[in-house]
Amino acid sequence: MRGHNPMRTIVNVNAVLFAVLAAACGSDQGCPELCAKEVQCRQDLGVMGPDEESCVAQCEGLAEDDPDFAEAVAEKASCIQDLSCDEVVFGAFECAPEG
Repeated sequence: MRGHNPMRTIVNVNAVLFAVLAAACGSDQGCPELCAKEVQCRQDLGVMGPDEESCVAQCEGLAEDDPDFAEAVAEKASCIQDLSCDEVVFGAFECAPEG
């Protein structure tokens, strides 16, 4: 039986978070809301990740590259608002963008 490695968990969560942000971020309208909830939840759960300012900057940067992100980030930001922090950080798959 292998022991739990908290650093591996942090790295995995950050990788998933980046993938979600990369897939969902793209609207300067939704980026602040999405990042505020994600960062608040990570802080509440003690999970490392980018700060809110970095998250918003990255999200808005992606928005400039792909207009389809605008719709996806708005949907994700709206979807996660009523979820628990556990769901947001560790498995808000029902909020993943389609396509």
